[in-house]
Amino acid sequence: MTSKNEGEIIFQEGDIVITKEELNLEILKKEYSNRFRKSGERDRLVKYIRAKLINSGIRQQLKETCRQRIEEKGGIQNVTNEELISLISPLAKKTIDEDLKKEVSVKIKNFLSHI
Repeated sequence: MTSKNEGEIIFQEGDIVITKEELNLEILKKEYSNRFRKSGERDRLVKYIRAKLINSGIRQQLKETCRQRIEEKGGIQNVTNEELISLISPLAKKTIDEDLKKEVSVKIKNFLSHI
């Protein structure tokens, strides 16, 4: 079963269709992710991003947002981690500087180009 648009279908059940191309892409993603982690580059990048966020004040803003929610709910025992994460995730994504996003993207691309 092949289609010019879909590639070779290797699995199909109901609405779920997986092509050979999709499977190969997933395998490559996992391989690159493992190399990124094992090389130590991921940890270096996480530390770099953390330092940039601390220096920018974003981290403090997010902590304050969490503190306010905890106070509103009457204490930490009345708030779940999931609730706090869902509260600050959209805010964090909006407030991260575009230059930092681009810089991190370049660092990742540079790493991948040397594999």
